[in-house]
Amino acid sequence: MKKSFFLLLLMSLTLGAYAEKYTIVFNSSNADSSSPTSDLNSIILRATGNCVDEIRTAEKIYRAKDGYGIKGGTTSVGAKLTLGLDDTYQITTLTVYAAAYNTKDDTTSTKTYTRGLIVYDQYFDWETGHRTQLRPYTVTLDKAVDSIYVASNCDSKNRWYVQRIEFEAEDPHPNKAAIEMPYAKMDFGSVHWVSEEEPMEDVLSLDVAGKNVVGNINLSLKSGKTFTLTETSIPAAGGEVDIFYSITMKEVT
Repeated sequence: MKKSFFLLLLMSLTLGAYAEKYTIVFNSSNADSSSPTSDLNSIILRATGNCVDEIRTAEKIYRAKDGYGIKGGTTSVGAKLTLGLDDTYQITTLTVYAAAYNTKDDTTSTKTYTRGLIVYDQYFDWETGHRTQLRPYTVTLDKAVDSIYVASNCDSKNRWYVQRIEFEAEDPHPNKAAIEMPYAKMDFGSVHWVSEEEPMEDVLSLDVAGKNVVGNINLSLKSGKTFTLTETSIPAAGGEVDIFYSITMKEVT
């Protein structure tokens, strides 16, 4: 009896080992931006295994307020976003964490059309009673895809937020070496000096993860004398690296 139970447990573990969970997190700002963007480093904060390779379509896409990822659409024009993946993934389920823009018109429907979100090829109405809250909207695909599509169902007052996207799929390149880092550019914010001579200093942390990497991960800055790295080499599995600067007002050009 114990042997049978062990075999059953082993089979369960084996069957579940092939599917991996991928998470794409969008890059929030401190407030809803008024400038649309199609830049990969502006739209994406991080993605498991660097699974997002490019932005194929970005129509009326804006960085959203803190914690809400991206905002799609205007009062008169709907939004479209197509993420190109780095390979073809056999996606079983695809979940978008989204919310309607917080106005009465954006959360209700008319007699002639409904307002909501299209995920891949399926339409979702906003969840009753929770339309302005970030909620999971899930599509069952079970098909090979190389892109993810999110869009407004209609143009008129159909604005939305998407915080992140999650999907489950078998890793199409399980033995490929990869180094995972944030997509977004690091922003230290504004600098305010107390005096001309006193330096302004700050430090930001950066998480780096390695997969199937042999040897250490070596890091360097592309250019500039102002910024320095606290570590120039970390183990193959990755780690935390700090970017530091110290500068006086007289050194600023």
